[in-house]
Order: sequence, then C-alpha cells, then structure tokens
Amino acid sequence: MDSIAASFAITSSENATPRSPRRSPLPSHTNRLMSVYCRRAMFTHRFCQRYCASIKFCTRRESDVRCSVMRIITAFRTILLLGCFVLGAAGTAEAQSPTELVSLVRRSGFIFEGTVRASQGTEPAVVVVDRVLEALPPAGEMKGQEVRVRIKDQKRSKPGQRSIYFTVVTSAGKTLVLDEVGALPPENVDQLEKRIRDARKTIADEGLAKRLKSASWVVLGSAEPPDKAATREPVSEHDPMWKPTPIRIGEILRGKKVDALSVNVAESTDVVWQEAPKPKPGEKRIFLLQPSSERDRWTKTRGLFLVDPLDSLPASELDRVRGLLKGIR
Repeated sequence: MDSIAASFAITSSENATPRSPRRSPLPSHTNRLMSVYCRRAMFTHRFCQRYCASIKFCTRRESDVRCSVMRIITAFRTILLLGCFVLGAAGTAEAQSPTELVSLVRRSGFIFEGTVRASQGTEPAVVVVDRVLEALPPAGEMKGQEVRVRIKDQKRSKPGQRSIYFTVVTSAGKTLVLDEVGALPPENVDQLEKRIRDARKTIADEGLAKRLKSASWVVLGSAEPPDKAATREPVSEHDPMWKPTPIRIGEILRGKKVDALSVNVAESTDVVWQEAPKPKPGEKRIFLLQPSSERDRWTKTRGLFLVDPLDSLPASELDRVRGLLKGIR
C-alpha cells in the first residue's frame, strides 16, 4: 500500500502557485480565471494527500476502489493545472498583441537584443548590442558594440540583464545614446524579428493608405518633359519652383476618367522640398496626384501636386496599391 501511496505523491514543485509571465502584467480577467483554476488544483491536491494516507488502512477491495477514484481525481487535477498554463500563455499573447507591437515599432528607430554591462544611478546604462533586429538611420550595424540606453525600469539595468530594447536615437556621436520606448524579455527572438518586419510593413501601408485617400487621382503612367516656358526666378529661399508637368496616362486607379492630367513638380532642391518627387521623363510610375498644397505659401499655385516621397511609386508596387485602394472609399 505504501508504494501505491507513493505513486500519487505530489512534489513540492508541482505545489507551487503559477507565477505571472515575465513579459508584462496579465489582464485582470485572465488573473481571475487563473486564480480559480489554481485554488481548485490546490484543493484537489490536499484531498489527494489525505485520500492517499487512508488507503493503507483499507481492505484490498476498498483499496482497489479508492485507487480508481484516485486516478480520476489525479486526471482532474492535471486538467486544472493545464488550464493554468494555457491561461498564462493566452495572457502573454494578449499582452503582446499585434497592435501593441506595432505601436512599439512605430515609436522606435533601433531595436536590438542587448546585455547590460554597467549602470550607475540615473545615468544611461552601458549596453552591449548582441543582435540587431531593426536599425533605421542614423543607427547602423552595431552588433558587438556598446551603446548607452536610458532604461525606463531600473530593475532591468543590473549588469548581466538581457532584454530586447525598443529605442530611439537621441545622440549619434562617438557613442550612440538611446532612449528606451519599451522592452521585452529575450525570448523567441527569431519569431519576434519577423513580427517586427510585419509591423513595419503595416506602418508603411498605413502611411501609403493615407496618401492614396487624400489623392485626387491615382494613375499609372509616365511624366513627359515639363513646360520650359514656366521657368522663373525663385521668389524666396524656400520657393518650391513648381513646374507644370504633363502625365501620359496608362491607367486610372482612382479618380474620374480623364484623357489628360498635368501635375506640379517641385524643381527646388531646398531642404523643404528635396524629398518631393522629381520624376524622370518617360519613366513608368504610379503617381498619387494631390490637391492644392498647403505647404506652398509663396506662389499660391493651384492644381495637382507631387509633394511626399510616397506620391511617386515604382510600377512594381501596383499590386500593393490596388490592394490598399480596395479598402479606401
């Protein structure tokens, strides 16, 4: 009988109350459900201990019956404990929803896995970059190098502490200085890197969708040589130097059907307008022709404009543009 009782003994490690995932606090309703499951599992555990102890004082027949009951109770206890783990995993997934990750990525310019080497009070911690997950300019390939990070939670600034840091560059001198906008435990890094790429694509699609929605016309076509007669002297330092440019229409993707369109192209290379599209004659592209520009406060030019870098896209983006236009009224 002692061997039967021993087979149902429960180790102290199984008796431990499941702890919340390290990533972030679980939602309140998940905590409540886990609490219910754990209380029931603990009650079943204590009942099993007492039931096991009573078997040795029973007859053989009673012992067989009680052992059958024990198997049922043990199975029930296992289901309760599995419920705790499932709820914990669900809570973790909910805490790192795609929307929350997109928000972190949107506010970040340098995302990396790193290890704290040194920290001192409120000064930025010295962190070694173990792996770069995403680096936007001015950050580059920093693997193996030291950076300084203003870590939000000082509990994570102890030497040897590893994290996935979502940061923004505040200084790009001899040593990169970063402000942390968020952090995650260094778990499933390969999967997280893919999710970060997906999040960045979502952000890019959101930006393009806004430009598509604001455009009066979206056309697939090519620019023709601009009107040379429109050349003039700049009237100010930031004059865009708009030049009317005819567009040879191949296909209208958004807007009323017309036979011809002309768009104002900024010839200026001033810092205000240096990123404005300057299409080459004959090059086939997708043009997002925007209505009168609010940024032109000097010449009060009217018509259609190419202002944002997203207003001129390579023809290879046609499928992406068609897909986004389906969700725009």
